[in-house]
Amino acid sequence: EAFCVRVEICVSRLFPSARLACFGSGASGLALREADIDLVVLGVGPECSTAGGGFNKSDRTELVSILRKIERQLRRERVVARDQGIYTTKGPIVKAHTTGDDATGFALDLTVGATNGLKAVDWIKARVSEFPELRPLVLVLKKLLKTHSLDDASTGGCGGYLLVSLAVAHLKMRGASGGAPRPRRSGEDENDEENVSGGKKVAVLPPPPKVDLGVVVTSFLRR
Repeated sequence: EAFCVRVEICVSRLFPSARLACFGSGASGLALREADIDLVVLGVGPECSTAGGGFNKSDRTELVSILRKIERQLRRERVVARDQGIYTTKGPIVKAHTTGDDATGFALDLTVGATNGLKAVDWIKARVSEFPELRPLVLVLKKLLKTHSLDDASTGGCGGYLLVSLAVAHLKMRGASGGAPRPRRSGEDENDEENVSGGKKVAVLPPPPKVDLGVVVTSFLRR
């Protein structure tokens, strides 16, 4: 949090109307301990709220200009030790590191105008509530991808949003917790709960079966 404040102060010196927001795995609760901090600068330049997250050519040109200025300012104020602008993607981004040493610092991904990332956080949080198996499944898969350097979308790897989407699709197909409601058993009355006050005995339903997370992970990998 203190680091985010430093970045926001740095950016505000260039763009007083700018505001900073956190998105990605850090905001959705699906971050590994060594995960990057994903920040978006809003209130400056064009904004993209579409699901695909792309900007047209003229917007990208403006965004690259803004990001280059921010990149130089972060270095000038020694907020980051190293940085790299990736400007050829549909969503330009600056990848930076606070110290240059993974053992003593952490990485930062900074973009401008990508409001779709904030909407994605809300969608992911809703899916985590819907599927209790989703969080452990995604964390295991993220660690596996990171181990093999396949977790960076900017270099062709599998990004966090794509991974969550695949995991949600997998859980829906295998009928996990968030799937269709359990069919009513013979003898169960749909009005049982409403008639409790009338003295009618309510059948106690058995708890849902425990989910084997190992099976969830291995079935995903086999799919």
